[in-house]
Amino acid sequence: MGTISILSETLFGRTRGAVLSILYGHVGKGFYLRQLARLTNIALGPVQREIRQLVEAGLVSKKTIGTQTLYSANRESPVFREIKGLVTKTVGMHDVLAEALSSLRDEINLAFVYGSVARSREREHSDVDVMVVGNVDFDAIVEKLRDAEKTLNREINPTVYSIREFSKKLRGNFLKTVLAEKKLFIIGDEDDLRDPGQKHLA
Repeated sequence: MGTISILSETLFGRTRGAVLSILYGHVGKGFYLRQLARLTNIALGPVQREIRQLVEAGLVSKKTIGTQTLYSANRESPVFREIKGLVTKTVGMHDVLAEALSSLRDEINLAFVYGSVARSREREHSDVDVMVVGNVDFDAIVEKLRDAEKTLNREINPTVYSIREFSKKLRGNFLKTVLAEKKLFIIGDEDDLRDPGQKHLA
């Protein structure tokens, strides 16, 4: 089990983390209890208990339509952005993208999510912007991210640079803007961002 998975289970527990990853990973979309049980692959009873507690805590909203009840992330919660950020980093997008790119880790120096998703300001159907730096082919990245797109139910837009290209374009407006904003690191960290070539120099 990876560090992120251990952290997510410590913070949320398996069932709560799985439920939150669905609801906070698709903000603005409602889910039925049976949908949540199916998507998380967890029995209905435990999911129902977690949902009840999350509603009572104000983290999840419920809306009844006829005889059915839909549950969604509560955007009005005072800790919405904090929970959204924690879920994204622990049980949500991070693990999915890390798994998708795992077979290319030796060729990738740096990979991170940027834009509205990293800032926890995305809308329901916002694309996921991913920056990848390394000795890796764009088509290979696109291929590896296909399953992640299906899992996340989001379109993923990768931008792929070689180390040389990335270094050359650091002074450009696009990278300046990207690097000044919040990022969700998938491979590498801030140290690698300052010197993306150090991995292959070590």
